[in-house]
Amino acid sequence: MVFMKLLLLLLSFVFFYSCSNMEKKDKDVKEVSSIKSISTDVVNELITIKEVKESKLRLKFKNTDVAKIDLKVRKFILEKNGLTILLAENHHLPIVGYYTFFKVGSRYESKGITGATHFLEHMMFKGAKKYAAGKFDSIMEENGGSSNAYTSTDATVYHEAIPVAALEKIMDLESDRMENLLLDEKSFERERAVVLEERKLRYENSPSGKLFHSVMEIMYKGTPYGTPVIGEEKDLLSVQRDSMRKYFNKFYAPNNAILVIAGDIDVNKTLDLIKKYYGNIPPSANLQEDKRILDNEDIYKFKGSNGLGEEVKINANSNTPIFSIVYRGEKLGSKRYYEMDILSAILSAGASSYLVQKYVKGKKPILSSISLYNYSLAKNGLYLVTGELLNETTLENFKSIWHKDQKNFCKEGITERAVQKAKNQYLVGLFSGLETNGGVADLIGESEFYYNDYNYYLQELQEFNSIRLKDIMKVCEDIFVNNNNAQKKNYGFFSVWEKHPK
Repeated sequence: MVFMKLLLLLLSFVFFYSCSNMEKKDKDVKEVSSIKSISTDVVNELITIKEVKESKLRLKFKNTDVAKIDLKVRKFILEKNGLTILLAENHHLPIVGYYTFFKVGSRYESKGITGATHFLEHMMFKGAKKYAAGKFDSIMEENGGSSNAYTSTDATVYHEAIPVAALEKIMDLESDRMENLLLDEKSFERERAVVLEERKLRYENSPSGKLFHSVMEIMYKGTPYGTPVIGEEKDLLSVQRDSMRKYFNKFYAPNNAILVIAGDIDVNKTLDLIKKYYGNIPPSANLQEDKRILDNEDIYKFKGSNGLGEEVKINANSNTPIFSIVYRGEKLGSKRYYEMDILSAILSAGASSYLVQKYVKGKKPILSSISLYNYSLAKNGLYLVTGELLNETTLENFKSIWHKDQKNFCKEGITERAVQKAKNQYLVGLFSGLETNGGVADLIGESEFYYNDYNYYLQELQEFNSIRLKDIMKVCEDIFVNNNNAQKKNYGFFSVWEKHPK
């Protein structure tokens, strides 16, 4: 969850929209509606206008109106190459959020080419057929825009914030690198060195990075989530451009992408531009067959007792021990995932939260920091408690205290008020994100990416609204009370410290 500004600042933010009843004029573009009926105590109105469905959702939490969401979103698919398009109008300011989601992350990589997705994130800024190396950044800056990208286990996302006057130019840049990425030899070798140095900085020379790498490697051993997003060093040293080109051609294609444009746009004119610049990019042949095996959820399941009951000690340059207590979590979108999200907020979000008060701010503090993360991915997830010991605390003492204390977390830390507070924090984070076009593009893009439904955030709001104290109490007991005894532990204990053996 993201906790940002006060909710009162958000009540002034409203996305007004209306849809005109239009005849479809373009046979090359298929418009797709995506809205599901929502019931329970969430009040909503559905207005259907030919091919476009418009949703107006009014949320009620404890019979109090919190906010009204009106997002104008229309979904199209280019029939020629399968590109999915989400367009959202907001005419408050002449700016645009421009996001490209590629349905590829590190879990699609194979031995010998680990790190390819992240490596390509670098190369996507190093020149294509029409715009040579250095042009992307210079043109972006000349037009007053900004750009960035990120790679994860599941996704790769490139995003820009630009003035609407630069929309066509940026579309030309983006379509050029989707279709005609250069992978120039000199640039390739320079970026290889950059990525290797980044790996050293983030993992090898970073105590927290070493810790996270070990957690993922051991808990997800035998699954595609077990290798780091940045790749294995031996693969980064040996990977060749032809292998990288094959990987790029397979996954960085319009039928494996979602283009999201939110802001001061005219839908029909923007759609014409998209057809102009993206319409003739060929799709990736046999893509779905190639992805079928790696999208099978069975291969992401935890293997045996990997990590459970284990204590892993890692030598790193940290003068006080940093730890992760790792429980098995949930994949994105399940009911238990939402419950665990609320539980993590109750126990560790903010200075007044239960774990912070108990171990950091209390009368006898033993930690300098503690946080609980619901680290959920598309196919599986982890529940991570991370923190750092005070100098006076030993690892053995803290492990003993934690194992004894955790059976009391639920009855001591969870109240009706705490559950409602966590829900409110979630809403603040959600609505704060909608203050920018980039936030809107990110929200609807992720909803489409992970759930094939740009309106899925409506269902998420329903899920959070439906969760009650008893639900949080049950999931808390499942994690911290049940199946935890002297003989059997349902978590792994990982730590890094300069005094651990090398």
